[in-house]
Amino acid sequence: MTTSRSNYSGIMAGSIVKSLVLGLICISFFAAQDNIEALVKVVSRLLFGNAWSEESINTELLSTQTLSEIAGNLLRPEVGATILLTFLACASFGVWESKRLVKTRQLEEKLRSKSQRILAANKRLREMAVTDPLTGLANRRLFFQRLEEEQVRAERYGTSLSCMMVDLDYFKNVNDTYGHQFGDYVLEEVARILKAQCRKVDTMARYGGEEFAIVMPNTGTHDAVLLAERIRNAIADFYYDHAGLTARITATFGVAGWRAEDGTET
Repeated sequence: MTTSRSNYSGIMAGSIVKSLVLGLICISFFAAQDNIEALVKVVSRLLFGNAWSEESINTELLSTQTLSEIAGNLLRPEVGATILLTFLACASFGVWESKRLVKTRQLEEKLRSKSQRILAANKRLREMAVTDPLTGLANRRLFFQRLEEEQVRAERYGTSLSCMMVDLDYFKNVNDTYGHQFGDYVLEEVARILKAQCRKVDTMARYGGEEFAIVMPNTGTHDAVLLAERIRNAIADFYYDHAGLTARITATFGVAGWRAEDGTET
């Protein structure tokens, strides 16, 4: 989120005001000249009460005398010119400081924006490296990575793990008969069916051309077979209709399971 114009105006105004206040302080002490010590005592008396009570100072008289002398100094031409130059110098410094702060803020925002774009680009690159571009499922690399991770987790916590393979039947004939665009459409629909039938914790991947694989943590072989049957029926019952072409597709399934309690595969 970028800083609004009003925020930039606030930064500039704040810097200029601070510089002018500094200038007024310098002018006050310059005009006081020999009465600086008295001026400090008066201010201290007003701020801290009895801090200077041990000294016999008439605050009202001292304040009046100090102010009179300061006013007299201000009327002197050489003092007035010096005060004007001091005031202009402080104002110029305030303008310069405000521009510097605004420029610094703008540079910080540009760096922040570029950093966010780089992070987003890196995220997209990581996703592209492990995602099948056609189906949006995990690719073969991510499948084996997740399979290894889930096996380590199953061994550690003593849970079950299952893996399913899905192979579309006679898919070469589909491409030869209906064309590769229709074949891509079938792969996309099968991927959609897998996403609808599986859990979010399952990893669905496109293993090969028309082959898919699913990693199912905390799932025994019996439950994996039941899921395979549901997916098989969903694929077979779907009416594939695209660009005026229609077809029915079937698939062959294989399920393997791993039991943590005895470290065996089924």
